[in-house]
Amino acid sequence: MSHLLSQLERVSFYLNNPLECYCETQNVTEHKITQQPNLLELCCLIKEELLTFSVKKLRPKKLKTLVRIYQQSSIRILNIMYEYERDCIQFDKCKQTIINPSVTTLTDFLEYISWQFPKYFDFKAKVPRTIYESQKKVLNSKIKKLTDLHTEIESPAVLALLANEFCSDNKSDCTFRDVKYINDVLSDIINTINQNGDIKDLQIFLIEQIIEHNVNTSSIYNYIIKEIKTWYHNFENYNLRIKKLRYLEKRISQIVVNKDKGYCPNRETLKNSIYKWIKKEVGFYEKNYLIGNLPENKIENLVSQIPLNKIKTNLSVAQIASFLRHLIDQNIIETNNKETTIKIFSKILSSKNAHNISDRSLRAKFFNPDLATLEDTKQMFLNLFKSLNTN
Repeated sequence: MSHLLSQLERVSFYLNNPLECYCETQNVTEHKITQQPNLLELCCLIKEELLTFSVKKLRPKKLKTLVRIYQQSSIRILNIMYEYERDCIQFDKCKQTIINPSVTTLTDFLEYISWQFPKYFDFKAKVPRTIYESQKKVLNSKIKKLTDLHTEIESPAVLALLANEFCSDNKSDCTFRDVKYINDVLSDIINTINQNGDIKDLQIFLIEQIIEHNVNTSSIYNYIIKEIKTWYHNFENYNLRIKKLRYLEKRISQIVVNKDKGYCPNRETLKNSIYKWIKKEVGFYEKNYLIGNLPENKIENLVSQIPLNKIKTNLSVAQIASFLRHLIDQNIIETNNKETTIKIFSKILSSKNAHNISDRSLRAKFFNPDLATLEDTKQMFLNLFKSLNTN
């Protein structure tokens, strides 16, 4: 271990000293190039060593220590290379001869030990800037490929936000866990889309997938809430809005979250946050816009404020009740509480025989119409239809 680690540290030394650069002259000698440790061979030897210790059942604590030492050394070398790109006076030659091959080798090495030894790999460690920059390109490439195949995805789509969450320029604290999480989420979404073929509403499907994978960031939450508001505000009728919100509430509640810790482990799950918001929104509309859900004393207060100048009709109480019932049954009048609606109509209408209508009498005729009244109502609707044709 000490021999391989010392060789790995030699790489760090060479890269940390621009004056020792092996591309100083125009004609780089073979001798000078070979003085630099062969990083590819070195990483292969380290892999063999780790696998050998694993097979020999080295104590977990020692194996963990070994994995993390090599991980930290690789991260440090990659970070040096990121800074080195700015300082080296022979940058073009260095990039081709040293930097690019070294970055590729160490990135592959870190990826290897992360999936070969996931229990011991430190996923909370910060990702080197070189890996972060390459992952940004990979992520954006995947999203572009997906949006090119499915042009119906709106812009800005939730996937674009997913990329922005990871690819923001000031994100200096990105960890290996972040990289793995976003890549896993995106891969799962792409695989699901490919397996299911054409999806009826891809935008809603993507939102559900993001909730399922618990990408619980503030920007994702705000985007989904904005989408929900835009969707149900298209319905001017408040009863219909409530129905749509209840439908959405049920649909969200049925989503199974498969990553409980979430992209932000210390935050509430995205599913719970959105579900609570919808429930609160439903409560708001029920309280303020549905008379049928108001307390009895508030209903009485509203009814008492109805003007005393009633609307005169040429119908009997039974005919008014039958006419009202058909309007409600045909959803022309929307109500969640027929009793309250009957009470309101008894206050604002008068029949041909009486100025005041008892709500009890109207209720009785509403729920128990006789055949003669049904015939009268039918004739009334036919006359209305006939008058429309005449006009």
